[in-house]
Amino acid sequence: MKTKILMVALMLLAMTPAIQAKSSTKTVAHRGYWKCEGSAENSLASLRKAHDVGCWGSELDIWLTSDGGLVVNHDPKTLDGLKIEETDFKTITKSKLKNGETVPSLKDYLKAGKKLKPMILVLELKTQSTPERNIELAKKVVDMVKSMKMEGQVEYIAFSNLVGTEIIRLDPNAKVAYLNGDKTPAELKELGYTGLDYHQKVLKNNKSWIREAHDLGLTVNVWTVNKADDLQYFIDEAADFITTNEPELLLELLGNVADKSYLYVLPSLTKGEEDAKREAEKLAKITAAWSDADRQQAFASFAKMQEWQQSMDDEEALAALPHLELSDVPQESRTTDTE
Repeated sequence: MKTKILMVALMLLAMTPAIQAKSSTKTVAHRGYWKCEGSAENSLASLRKAHDVGCWGSELDIWLTSDGGLVVNHDPKTLDGLKIEETDFKTITKSKLKNGETVPSLKDYLKAGKKLKPMILVLELKTQSTPERNIELAKKVVDMVKSMKMEGQVEYIAFSNLVGTEIIRLDPNAKVAYLNGDKTPAELKELGYTGLDYHQKVLKNNKSWIREAHDLGLTVNVWTVNKADDLQYFIDEAADFITTNEPELLLELLGNVADKSYLYVLPSLTKGEEDAKREAEKLAKITAAWSDADRQQAFASFAKMQEWQQSMDDEEALAALPHLELSDVPQESRTTDTE
């Protein structure tokens, strides 16, 4: 039954504007989704929670320890005051986060993220104290991503142009965006970047840059946007990604969480409002990470449902479903439940 519900829900997505995403803008959880119970910035819990609410991506911060280890933390010091660049890997990874977890290694973080595919991991390489350490950091991160065969699930960002261009050199196919806000889209294109990732004030002060970036084939990410009016501004400006500490608010504004209009379409599929809401929200999370090709593939199979629904009652509409194959649904969205 759940498979049938998913198939019908996909039809609803194709035919009901209120359930469709209202924008192509994607949600990136800043340091994971940490503003919720049991979570903390850059914790493994924040990574899982970003996935659970339906984020397209989750951003994390990477440092190099004194002995060359890779750890995930935002600040140059841990909560207990250890300077990461001056402290060994073993000691750093015993330091506690606010939710009681220890500072994760990058390897553990990537392992956890790999299980949450297709959510993208946005890897920020923090600027180190010397050029040599910046080069070392870039090489070690790229090598680890390649060794774990995660090239297709990660994107890179950096404030340091040295780090950014080194990643581009090491992996010409990588998606790399620049954070510092001091280069025009044309300059970034010339350097080989695939996108810009600028603070919201930079993009508001340079209103033509989003359009210029898109004209050059660059993606646009904006950080860190938390207020509803600012989020809506960048949705309207067609930013490709918005990095936020309020991912659920952004998802709601994007329309990725369906409103109550789903209650008026094929109501016999549910026992009531809460059941309908759960199914619709599950659908929204599943489809949020689909590629445009996946959406088109699924919607093509279900396009006729709109005309069927106009002329049939629920039972007749359901009876028309069996010829539709589950293979039309992208692999990652299929459910194996038989309830």
